[in-house]
Amino acid sequence: MDRSLVLLLGLGLATSSCVTTRAEGEQLRTDVDALKTETAQLQALVSDLKARESGRVTKLDTRVQELESTLGTLRQADADSGVQLEKIVAEVQLLRGEVDEAKHEIGEQKASVESILARPPVAVSSAATAPKIEDDPKRVAQIDGQEVPSAAKEHYDFAKKLFDDKKFGAAADAFELFLVRHAKEEDLVDNAAFWKAESYYQLAGAGSDKAAKEKAYKQAILSYQRVLETPKSEKSDGALFKIGLSFEQLGFQDEARVFYEELISKHEKSPLIPDAKKRLKSLNAAKKKPK
Repeated sequence: MDRSLVLLLGLGLATSSCVTTRAEGEQLRTDVDALKTETAQLQALVSDLKARESGRVTKLDTRVQELESTLGTLRQADADSGVQLEKIVAEVQLLRGEVDEAKHEIGEQKASVESILARPPVAVSSAATAPKIEDDPKRVAQIDGQEVPSAAKEHYDFAKKLFDDKKFGAAADAFELFLVRHAKEEDLVDNAAFWKAESYYQLAGAGSDKAAKEKAYKQAILSYQRVLETPKSEKSDGALFKIGLSFEQLGFQDEARVFYEELISKHEKSPLIPDAKKRLKSLNAAKKKPK
């Protein structure tokens, strides 16, 4: 039986009989004091237990909040890391572009103009050239339904008129025949070679069929090379610029860059230098742009 209940029963009996000895009274007080002490101890224990449990709950709640905060931080950090990673990738690409340009400047990466002329990209060097006009001395050659003059100057003027009339295919044939018939006419050969190339270039620009345009640009490049091979040509700057443009149209950006740079370095007084610099700037920007 619970001790407190026994004491209460004893107290009740003593009261009911109204007869209590001195010794019994002392014992009763002792038991009451003991009960108070035990009750106080129990209350202290309960209070301590509550405090400990409350502290534990508080700690757990705090830890949960910390974990939630950490999770949020990690999520944000992950997002920030993604943004930072993109920035790093972009910076690396920019640095790579600068390294490539530096290598190009010291001649470690890109071939010179001469080597490209000697061995242009396969897609260009293997381009089929236009069939040569048959040069039979016994027959009068005809182009665009017209007889081709036999004299050099008249032949040149005839071909140039075809070009001016925007008959670029016929003009290319006429200038090609001129180069076959009048190769010794040094005063006109350089111009004839240039206008032949211009005819192909204009033919490419005016065309709508992709394959035909590409073929014309390739033929233009090969024809402009003829101009560059002519000693002291007055049209070298124009040929360099147009080769660069043609390579761009064909997707050969690195080759195009070489010819623009050649124009800038070798023809300081050329009116085409601003245009060449503009094309270089555009190519460099496209190369540095993150993909």
